[in-house]
Amino acid sequence: MKKVGIITEDICSLPEKIIRDLKIEIVKTRLYFPEWEKFPEKNLYQLMQQTKATPKTSAPPPGDYLNAYEKLIQDFQTILVITVSSKLSACFNSAFQAREVFDEPEKIFLFDSFQAVASQGLSILLLLKLRALG
Repeated sequence: MKKVGIITEDICSLPEKIIRDLKIEIVKTRLYFPEWEKFPEKNLYQLMQQTKATPKTSAPPPGDYLNAYEKLIQDFQTILVITVSSKLSACFNSAFQAREVFDEPEKIFLFDSFQAVASQGLSILLLLKLRALG
């Protein structure tokens, strides 16, 4: 059994190939933007520019993190959850709540990256290198 599994949100901006190859579990944030639903063939940023509307986002509910914990604990001894900055999102709080109801909370370690997007992804890559070194 491997030692440390990694969970993060889709905000991390890592390419799908890296996520898949390094077995990073992604918890998806919520996006609400009705204009995009009306015109799915258009780029999100084009729609924002054309409609002057702003999408609304929200953190994943604790149940999404709990599902990720249950999935990864089968293959890993411990799980490291690296969240987008708690200053920007409630992701850390949702991950914390999920840990509190998880059967083995002592195996879940939460890390508030205090970062977002690409810098969050780079932090994850660094942690994966450290994991590879033991």
